[in-house]
Amino acid sequence: MAFRFITLPLKRPMPPKENSNVDLKSIPSDVIKGIQTKRTMCTSQFELFCNVFEKGGKNLNSSWNTSEGREKMISNLVDAVNLYATEVATVLYKFPVFAYGYYYSWSSSLGSKQYIAFDDFRYDLQCMFFNVAVILMNITEKLLCWDMTPSNASALEKEGYRYLLQAAGFFDLVKEMREDVRVFSVGITKLDPPEEMTINFLEFCYFIALAQAQEIGTTKAVENDLKGDKALVAKLSHQVLKLYEEAKNVAESRITCSQEIYFNILKLVQVKVDVFRALTFSHAVSTVFESNPSEGMWFVSQFDKLIKIVVNHRDQARIKKRKIPFRGDDIIQGCCTIVQRNQERWTRINSMVHRAKTATGPISLPPPMVLAQKKEMKLPLAFPHQVVDNTPKLSSKEEQPPE
Repeated sequence: MAFRFITLPLKRPMPPKENSNVDLKSIPSDVIKGIQTKRTMCTSQFELFCNVFEKGGKNLNSSWNTSEGREKMISNLVDAVNLYATEVATVLYKFPVFAYGYYYSWSSSLGSKQYIAFDDFRYDLQCMFFNVAVILMNITEKLLCWDMTPSNASALEKEGYRYLLQAAGFFDLVKEMREDVRVFSVGITKLDPPEEMTINFLEFCYFIALAQAQEIGTTKAVENDLKGDKALVAKLSHQVLKLYEEAKNVAESRITCSQEIYFNILKLVQVKVDVFRALTFSHAVSTVFESNPSEGMWFVSQFDKLIKIVVNHRDQARIKKRKIPFRGDDIIQGCCTIVQRNQERWTRINSMVHRAKTATGPISLPPPMVLAQKKEMKLPLAFPHQVVDNTPKLSSKEEQPPE
């Protein structure tokens, strides 16, 4: 079944503006210039990737054509952001006033036209690490949903899997930084952050990154037709379902965004939940059929209902004269083909060999098996307020409003 993954636009920076209420004269000009230079290195990297993604990859240079070249591009990006973060932390130890000496503003990746400025150095870094995570997600989507062929599929799947685990780690890092903002106040701006920078949305993205990575691993298991553990594919698929359900639950219960970009992502997640529920039931048949054909046929008996739910997404989209976002129609068709083929197969085997009656359900699915786990990401250098006995008096001690 074809991969269909999400993409997000990158956040774009505005030039920082000095806080007129803060005296920055104590900071040497060469220190300020050094930080500005390292920040420009980061924003230049983001602009490069913005041009690539927005123009459909037409401006890709030769580095993109090999795995080594892509790894180098990503390494340069991460190194630039880490270098900037290290420089900022280093300056803060000597000049605490820098923490709220500038206003930082970035565009919304969800399409909102509103620019919000925060006099908190952490907001600038949060947006940068968020962009790194999004770039890793978008690269994976391009490789696996557009560039993959039978000859390069295995290599690109392994590469995309690594990128998604890194993306999950960076989303989790930004979430930790948002938590830090809630417990330690810097500056006087007390506005809610843009929707994509809230803890809830970051958690939403985190689950999607892990789900997509788990999806790659499950697909590999199906392709390898593993004989040793007949329940393995069903267990892996069940974990894909669980992760997409986690993302869906976060979105539907805790996110109130009204932007179309968000709704498109949520729609694909909703489709994936129903697709992987149907696929998990389909894979579960082989785990019990030989030892208990009646239980196997109970899973088969659920196929029609599950497929009807999956197909309803496509039917509703057609009624509204819309397409499933991110070419989601393809995974609906792929799911239907797999489940219907398995339905015919198991029904035929049962009628010819076992002639077992369908067991009375419900019967539990094999437990989910975790394959995809985030790559741990940490700040390259702790900020002064995060170090015991070295907490500077930065500004107001009021807590940030809850997100």
